Amino acid sequence: MKPLQSLLSKGSQTVKSLYFIALGMIQKLVIHFKFPGIALISKKPKISRQVTEIVKGHTNAHGELIYYVQGDPGYEDLDHAVVFISKYEAEKSGYRRWNY
Repeated sequence: MKPLQSLLSKGSQTVKSLYFIALGMIQKLVIHFKFPGIALISKKPKISRQVTEIVKGHTNAHGELIYYVQGDPGYEDLDHAVVFISKYEAEKSGYRRWNY
């Protein structure tokens, strides 16, 4: 860490910019892995995406990331759930389908 601090103290604007960009990326990664579903929340909705179905995900008692589609037992009972626009989005975020 000392070499980085010495570079920052020399006033290099490029190094400072890179440092803050890297710091921001690390913070986003921490948030993504701590709260996987939050990656789907964006400020601007992507217009080109089609909502194929509403998929609900949650963490079960064993810490597994599970998703349900409409018609699965327990789908309607999930109040505090992460909502996805497709099964693909849920699986991309680390969730797996509920087993019968």
